[in-house]
Amino acid sequence: MNHLKLFLVLGVCLFVGINNIVAEEENPKTVFDENILIDYDIIGSSVIGGYNVTITNKIDGAALIIGNSIVVNSNIEYALISGQDITINGKIKDALVAGNNVILNESSNVERDIIIYGNNVEISGLINRDVTIYGNSVKIDSVQIAGNIKINATNINITENSAILGTLSYNDDAVLTKAESAAIGNINTFKVQQKNTFADKLKEHAVNLIAMVVVFAVVLLAFPKLFNDIKLKDKNYLKTLGTGFVTILVVPIVSIILIFTKLGLPVGIISLILYVICLYLSFILLGFLLGKYFINKVLKFKCTPYLTGIVGITILYVLHAIPYIGGVITFVSIMYGVGIFINLYLKYRNEKKSA
Repeated sequence: MNHLKLFLVLGVCLFVGINNIVAEEENPKTVFDENILIDYDIIGSSVIGGYNVTITNKIDGAALIIGNSIVVNSNIEYALISGQDITINGKIKDALVAGNNVILNESSNVERDIIIYGNNVEISGLINRDVTIYGNSVKIDSVQIAGNIKINATNINITENSAILGTLSYNDDAVLTKAESAAIGNINTFKVQQKNTFADKLKEHAVNLIAMVVVFAVVLLAFPKLFNDIKLKDKNYLKTLGTGFVTILVVPIVSIILIFTKLGLPVGIISLILYVICLYLSFILLGFLLGKYFINKVLKFKCTPYLTGIVGITILYVLHAIPYIGGVITFVSIMYGVGIFINLYLKYRNEKKSA
C-alpha cells in the first residue's frame, strides 16, 4: 500500500509538472514531444527533447537539446546537443555536440569553441576559435578555422578551400588525406595513449580498493548501527535481489523524468545523487556481509567490524576484478546490496512508526 501511495504521488507530480510546461507557458522553455519545432524566441536557458527536433528561432541562453534527428537553423548562445543525426546551420557561441552523424554546414558559424564527439563528422562554415573532434571519419570541407583544430580519428579528409590559421593536431595512426590547396598554418601529430600495462591496472585497482575501504571506515564511524543491523541469514534473498533490481531500474527513470518537469526538478536531482551514493554504498554493505560470513563461518573467530569490512570488501573487489564474470558479479552484488539498503530503510521506518 505504501508503494502504491509513492507511485501515485510521483504520478501527480509528473502530471502537474508536464501540464505546467504545456498549459501555463505559451512559449515554453522546457519541451518534450515526439516532433518539436521551436519557431519562437527563447530568452534564457532551455531543455528540449524529442524524436525530431528543429530549431528555427534564437535561444538567448544555454540550451540542452536531445533527440534522434536534430536540426539547428537559428542562433544559440551556448549549446549542449546529443542525438543520432545532428545538423547545424545557424550560429552558436560555444557548443558541445555528441552524435552518430554530425554536420556543420557552410552557413554554420561558431563564435568561439566547439567540441564534437561523433562517428561521422563533417564540418564547414566558420569557426572563430578552436575545434576539438573525437570521431571515426572526419571531413573538413571548405571550413574557415581562425584557431587550432585537434582531431582524434581513424580517417581524416581535408578538402580544398579549407583554411586553418592555427595548428592542425591529429593522432599519428590516423589516415590523413589533404588537398594541396588547403591552407594550414602548422601540422602536428600526437601519439594515442597506450593501453594500461598490468602494473598500471594493478595500481588502479589498489587505489580503488583503498578508497572503498576508507569510505567504509568513515561510514562505519558515523553510522555504526547501520552495519549492526545487517544479518547473515537472509531467508528472502530472492526478494532482496528483486527489490534491488526494481530500485536500480525504476529510480533513475523516474528521476530523469522529474528533472524535465518544473515541479520535480529539485526532487529529481536529489534522488539521482542519492541513487549514485546508494549504489556505491551497496557494494560496501555487501562486502561487510561477505566478510562477516567468511570470518564467522570459515575462519570461525571474532574480530572488529573494521577488520570484517576490510576482509569482505577486499574479497568482493577481487571477485569484481575477474575478467568476463566480474561484471556479472558486480551487478548482482550491487543489486543485492541495494536490496539490503531498502530493507534496512523500511525496517528503520517501521521501528520509528511503532516507537
